[in-house]
Amino acid sequence: MKVFLKAACCKGKRSVSLLLAVLLLFSVFTVVLSNVSTLHAQAADDFLYIPVSLYDYKYDNQINTPGAAPDAGTRSGGYPIKTPYNELNTAISDSGYTVPLYFGDFYPDSGNWSQTPSGLRNFYWGANIANQNATNAAAQGLVDDTLTDGKLTQDGKELPYFSKDWFNQNRSTGTEAVNTVSFEFYSNGSWWEDAADSVKRTFIQGNTYTYTVHNNQSRTFTQTEKGQATNATTFIINLDASNGWASKPERVRLYITSVSGQTSVQEINITVNGTQRRATFVLENNSIYTAQGQSYADVYENIEFPFYQTVDNGVTYYEFDSEQRNLYFNGSTFTYTDNAVYDTMMNMSQCKPGFFPFNNGNPGDKGKLNYGFGAKFEIPFSMTNDGKVNGQDIVFEFTGDDDVWVFIDGKLVLDMGGAHAKSSGSINFNTKKATVTTGAFDGKTTNQSSATSASVIDFSELIDFSNPTQTHTLTMFYLERGMWESNMKLRFNFPQTNTFTIDNRTSFEGINNALLADTIKEADNDVVAYDFQNQGSTQAGDSGLYASSYDVTRTVEGQSTLLYKGTGVEPTPATGYTVYLNAQAAGWTTPYIWAWDTGGDGQDHQMAYDSESGYYSYNFPSAPENLLFKNGPGFGGVTKTNDTAPGGQNLFTLNAAGTGGSWSVYSTGGAQPQDGNNFVPDGNNWTEVGSQVLTEKYDAYASPKTYVSGGQTLFYGQTATYLNQFTRGSLFQLRQEDMLQRPTRVQGQAVVLNQSYKTLSEYYDTVWVLSDVDENVLGVGESNSYVTDNLLAAGRTDTFAYSNLDTEDIVRSTAQRVVFQNTVKTGDIVFKKELTQAAADLGADAEFSFQVQIRNLFGGKDDTWKTYPVDYTVDGVAHTALNDGIIKLKAGQTATISGVPVGTVYKVTEVNIPEGFRVDSVGGDSAKTVLAGTVTQNAMTAAQGTFVNDLSDAQITISKRINELYYGPNDNPAGLAEGVNIADTDIPGDAHGYENYTGAEQSFVFTVEQFADRTCTGKPEKTFYVVISFDKTDSESLVKSETIDVTPGKYYKITEDTQLAWKYDLYGISVSNDDTGNSYKDQNAAYLYATVQNPVAEFENRKSQTKNNIEGDTALVVNRLSPAGT
Repeated sequence: MKVFLKAACCKGKRSVSLLLAVLLLFSVFTVVLSNVSTLHAQAADDFLYIPVSLYDYKYDNQINTPGAAPDAGTRSGGYPIKTPYNELNTAISDSGYTVPLYFGDFYPDSGNWSQTPSGLRNFYWGANIANQNATNAAAQGLVDDTLTDGKLTQDGKELPYFSKDWFNQNRSTGTEAVNTVSFEFYSNGSWWEDAADSVKRTFIQGNTYTYTVHNNQSRTFTQTEKGQATNATTFIINLDASNGWASKPERVRLYITSVSGQTSVQEINITVNGTQRRATFVLENNSIYTAQGQSYADVYENIEFPFYQTVDNGVTYYEFDSEQRNLYFNGSTFTYTDNAVYDTMMNMSQCKPGFFPFNNGNPGDKGKLNYGFGAKFEIPFSMTNDGKVNGQDIVFEFTGDDDVWVFIDGKLVLDMGGAHAKSSGSINFNTKKATVTTGAFDGKTTNQSSATSASVIDFSELIDFSNPTQTHTLTMFYLERGMWESNMKLRFNFPQTNTFTIDNRTSFEGINNALLADTIKEADNDVVAYDFQNQGSTQAGDSGLYASSYDVTRTVEGQSTLLYKGTGVEPTPATGYTVYLNAQAAGWTTPYIWAWDTGGDGQDHQMAYDSESGYYSYNFPSAPENLLFKNGPGFGGVTKTNDTAPGGQNLFTLNAAGTGGSWSVYSTGGAQPQDGNNFVPDGNNWTEVGSQVLTEKYDAYASPKTYVSGGQTLFYGQTATYLNQFTRGSLFQLRQEDMLQRPTRVQGQAVVLNQSYKTLSEYYDTVWVLSDVDENVLGVGESNSYVTDNLLAAGRTDTFAYSNLDTEDIVRSTAQRVVFQNTVKTGDIVFKKELTQAAADLGADAEFSFQVQIRNLFGGKDDTWKTYPVDYTVDGVAHTALNDGIIKLKAGQTATISGVPVGTVYKVTEVNIPEGFRVDSVGGDSAKTVLAGTVTQNAMTAAQGTFVNDLSDAQITISKRINELYYGPNDNPAGLAEGVNIADTDIPGDAHGYENYTGAEQSFVFTVEQFADRTCTGKPEKTFYVVISFDKTDSESLVKSETIDVTPGKYYKITEDTQLAWKYDLYGISVSNDDTGNSYKDQNAAYLYATVQNPVAEFENRKSQTKNNIEGDTALVVNRLSPAGT
């Protein structure tokens, strides 16, 4: 709810509109601002304008005579008639409320309190007339203690008194229906208004009305009184056809609007009777224009109620007192006048000005005082932690009549219902108590003399005031209905709370899901420092920067994690010295601590159990010099003696019962004061703001304090809010420092910040938005530029002014917020699988596995290689890797791992390579077998990560098969005469002949030619020879082979030189072990395709010469006949 402050003569407010497109630019996040709509005035003649809704409840004469001034009528003595609200009361009575609140003076002149007014259901004396014994006592319990959607209810049902909907839906009978009629004519294909008189006509019901056009421009309305039924009323338009019409109208269109705002359009044909032309319309009984009734109240919304300023002991109060100044509402605005309205229903000796906003001065007739009205005030405010301002309690005070109900944040705090005399009540925000000082009683009683007592409500547990930047709403319902007296005084001293907030956010949008958790963990090590300076502030206040004042949360991907649970109260420096004992290992159940100073007497104290930490504790006024821990009182039991805890350490942990222990730091948690210097402004010079830090609590034992020199620093997801620190209109310089800070975390110790090796611009994309109290965007920017109010006409280049968009609205709190959103920079890891032609021929459908390993994620220090089940795409189709980081590709496919934070070190290794394949090159480099690098924002091409696979080193095999060995038992290598046997000579030997006496071999020679294509024609790329030899040592072996390393994918023509093996004839050639089908043979040669399968060409020879001589024997290595050893 907006609050205005205006001087008695004030200038118009400047209205500035910003394009919504500005917000759309930053749709990645939502700027959330609190409407800290608090109060302030700057000059003695200033007024504080609070929005109010007014309800003017109508007397019977206004219902029965629409438009009449309020007139209750008079009775004996000239006093107003006591109950001039019969129409309204009847409607309320018929609405079924448990305890209706009626209008009028129901004091029984006869003194008979047992007789209730006739016709009014559920009439309770307590609710509808002052207590007989204490007329200023409040009648309580008439309304529910909680507002329902801002509505005042009784037993869950909305009460009518402040409900515009109720007054629209419940109307009197027999009231006017039609409000206005206008018309236009149709001629020559178009509609047009009568140019001479096109103003809408006010239509008065009950007669026939005519409007004669064109000649005399006259209209006749003979009835001046509204409020009669309109059934069968006739409306006539006469058109003088005698002269002057360039074109005669053909039709008339009527626009008829009812009191409720409904409009009907009626088209009427022109009827001709001689020279007379007329259009006639009759209101039918069932039309919308039949009587809809009068409203029981006139409602005025968003009217500015002026409170004037007073000062009491240096504290500004805002108040209105009807006894001091007369306030008049003229139907649109309130004005203070000198025409005081005196409530003459009171005794003349007590007569003082009253509160009659609808009367400007005393009327001559007392019956014309307007005694029936209501008001709904809504006052936004913020509250200090202690409920004080400048040492004085913050209060809201009311004195007056009749009903008053005050709600705070929808909760009933001050209950002052009833048609009582002047009552007093107050709300004290320091004591958190609301008091009706003039007494109260049960408003639902029928006993008019029931007992009263002072009413005090403790609302300390009802409403949370722990956050001084939060906007609360005080809603006050005021009802004047008792027809006896009317007076009101309001007074309050809500403070203005100017705030400035730095909101540090990190966006993890787009991070690969598998890497998100560890990225968040590393981002916790990136602490942003701010260059923050102010010029022009002349007062110092409390910075409000408390690490544990409020809960610290981080929200990532919609999930909020509570990092630190604060106490919700303003912290105060810890006093005394608290010792904690971890006795779990020792099993102690009743620990005592004995403390003494050297040379002095000691005293034992039982230690209290701290359920939150699980430790035992005791607080000393100051640190003792010596300590003794015991299990139980006195000197019995197991003990552990130790000197005073080392400086800064206060937790002693027992290892076991009495066997030893050690000291460490334990923070008590809760509110802790921040170390550092508060901002001390120098109005003429630039002053650095803040040397304080908000940080998360490291663990259950860590201090929430963080020590750092220099300006403000924030972990992501944290905000720093400065309270009452800066002067409106002063200038700021603010930007994020590029060099990040990095925390050092040690178990049980405070977090310490040091300069990081990382920079903000290297690892994050930054945008910022500057907004004011109403969420108006004042400036936008990116990178680490200075924040400016660059969207304003007077926008600056590297500074901005501390003010709201509406600089003339001096009542609103100046509440600016700068949201810095730092989005983690990411890049892609891209790699592709390709095969050489040879490899493709072997396994075009083969699947290849790649393991992706990562370390130093997002530039972190963890250099351990890790695998993640990363999300990735293969040619645009989404997949998820296994936990071991394995991604599989086929030839021609490309894998893209998106959303990898920059600074991440990676390597991609091809693993489990199918048999027959090898990595030939990576990224075009034959020396590489692994893709490795560091992720950047620069687009990585597939070529940079292409793994090319070739076949493994290929081989071919040449096999020689013969049917028998070169030497046989019938051979005669010695050249003896035919018929001479070796056994008959002196040559040693055996029965098989001369094999032992010769080194002769039979060798088979093959010519091998290498070709690039399958036809193996033309000049070979190279030629070499293969020899397979058999000799006497081969015994019975008839098959021998040679396997040769060759170039994969090449074709090899293999030809046997049969001239060198004259004793054998080539019998046949066969080719085997080649699934590619590229190997073949013909009559003279074998043609092998080199693959890892090792194709085989077999040449079979059969021995054809059987002579027993050795002439013609050939051996490439040796060919001799001599006795062994010669």
